[in-house]
Order: sequence, then structure tokens, then C-alpha cells
Amino acid sequence: MLGGMRTIFILLLYYLLLALATPLQAADRELTLARDMLEDAIIRNDVEGTRLTRERLLRLTAEADDPMVLRDAHYLVALSVFFESAGGVRDLATLQSNALMGIRHADRAVQLDPKFADGWMMTALLRGNARRAGLTVPADPPGTPNRMAHAIELDPKSPGVAFFNAMFRSFNPAGAAPPAGVQAFEQLAAQLDADRAATGRRFGLWDAETHWWNIIVRNASGRTLLDMPLSAGLAGAFLLPFWAAVGSIVALAKEFTIVVERDPEHGMTKTQ
Repeated sequence: MLGGMRTIFILLLYYLLLALATPLQAADRELTLARDMLEDAIIRNDVEGTRLTRERLLRLTAEADDPMVLRDAHYLVALSVFFESAGGVRDLATLQSNALMGIRHADRAVQLDPKFADGWMMTALLRGNARRAGLTVPADPPGTPNRMAHAIELDPKSPGVAFFNAMFRSFNPAGAAPPAGVQAFEQLAAQLDADRAATGRRFGLWDAETHWWNIIVRNASGRTLLDMPLSAGLAGAFLLPFWAAVGSIVALAKEFTIVVERDPEHGMTKTQ
């Protein structure tokens, strides 16, 4: 009798745990699928694919219960907004609306996990984009740290954080990227390559972004006037320093050439 009741109790407990786990597993699968779809869309500069994936992620933020799934879904919504705005293919009104939406979702990711370095980095980037677009961003509560510096402090080796840190350290409209920026990119590329070889994971967004293209401007005698990295998914706003520098070069030089070089093994061609 007792043995039979024990068996029934164990079976009931098993089915209860199974019922509880199924929605969590479904949310995890949906998040993984949406992440892969978003990364592929960004790498291809597929604006429509990015928008459709964001709609899936927005549904996930409304339906999921797991805090980590919610954190990552909110972050990915913000990431989609950032790369869409960097692509320079949306009208100003849409970009402004999306920028504020992206900030809300990035802030929510940080609220869910205050130690989420990627979330802090994205809140910094989106606020910067919004200010450049003439928008008023939400005020920071007293004691809020410098968002970008805080992201680097929390996890400097997170691919997203390391990439943007290297990107900003590489900006130099007056000439070639500073050695510190080039070294930061090389270290990140080596880190990602080693991780991909060890785990067998797919070639993802940060792999594509890190194995960048170089845009080189040379004068008629072959002297390099400007050497600047351009990653696979970044254009538009991120190229403003480059085009400003090219404008100054055109004013000074009668003949010049623009050469685009890419990593032959990892570089990706994107539609424009």
C-alpha cells in the first residue's frame, strides 16, 4: 500500500516538474532561435529580417517568466535597434522612435541583472545615438555610474563589450587606427577564434564584427592618408568620422583612391 502510494506520489511530482519545465524550455528555445535570426540579419544588413526578429523578441518580453530569458530578450531588442540605426537606412522619425524604445529595453535588461555588462554597454550606446539625433534621454538616477566604463569594469572580455571598447579605441579620423585599438581587436579576434574552435559554436555576430574590413585612403603617390576599420554590420552613424576625414582629404588632395580590404577568411560581404 505504502509502496504504491509512494510510486503515485513520485509520478505526480515528475509530471508536475515536467509541466513547469516545458514553458521554460520553450522560452529558451525561442530565445536561442531569435538570437540566431537576429545575428544573421545584422550580418547581412537585412533591415526587414531585423525588424521581424525584433517582433518575436518583443512577444517574448511580454510572455516569458524566466528572469534571464527576459533579460536577454530585452537586450536583444535593444541590440536590434542599435544596429538598425547604425545601418543608416531608416527615416529620422523612425530612428528617433526606435532609439527611445531601445533605451527602455536596454534599461530593463540592466534592471533585471545589474551586473549585465552587455546591457550597460548598450544603454550607453543608445543614449549616445539618441542625443546625436536631438532627443532628450531619460535622466539617470543619482549615483548612476558612467555606463560604458561600468560595462568594461564588469566584464571587459564579453565579446560585445570588448568589441565596442576596441572600436572606440580605434577611431582616429586624422590617420591610421591607434595601436591600442588594433591590438584590442586582435586580442578579441584571437579570443573568439579560440572559443569557436574549442566549443564548435557557430560563426556569430561578434565574430563577423571583429574580423573587420579596413577602409584605406591613399593619395596619388601611394601614401596612406587614412586607415580605418569598418565592421560587417556597422555603417551610417559610425562612418561619420570617416567621411568627415575623407572630406578634409578631398579638400587638400587632387587625386586619391579609396581601397576596401577585408579578412579573406572571415570577412563577409553585406548588401547595401
